[in-house]
Amino acid sequence: MRVYRGQKEWQPDMEITAPSLRHAFGHDPVLMTDQLLLMTSGLLLHTDSGDEQARSALEDRLLHMQFSRYENPYVSCSHLQHIAHSFACASDTPGYILTIEGDPAGGLDYESVRRRHRMYSDTVGHLAEFGIPRKVVGSGFVLTRVEYVKDHTEGSEVVYACA
Repeated sequence: MRVYRGQKEWQPDMEITAPSLRHAFGHDPVLMTDQLLLMTSGLLLHTDSGDEQARSALEDRLLHMQFSRYENPYVSCSHLQHIAHSFACASDTPGYILTIEGDPAGGLDYESVRRRHRMYSDTVGHLAEFGIPRKVVGSGFVLTRVEYVKDHTEGSEVVYACA
């Protein structure tokens, strides 16, 4: 599976991590990230088994992770390249589009979960979001290409391609 991520900065040795790993807020960010992943996977498991309370909590959790990035244990990506492009060029400044490939079972497809359980996606369904737990490297996903984009009208320049 291939997904895309738009971001403002990129360097060849950069770790691409979940927001929860980048913000401690008085807690160990690794421990907090693990707890958030455990909570989300538990809600998914119970929702899949038919638990309506878990379904309701999972619906809230998915929206919360998308609106409150500091409590999101997933690297946010999109199945759609134009969504990543819009994040890369936000505020009319240049950025990068990362192409990432890996096993879809290794992450969280937000809209697939919502469709499967008939959940409301509010205003974020258009993002076609896919979450990679913790960080890209070491998670079963591989960065295969990076493009530098100046704006919404110009083309892009490939600055990294996996051999």
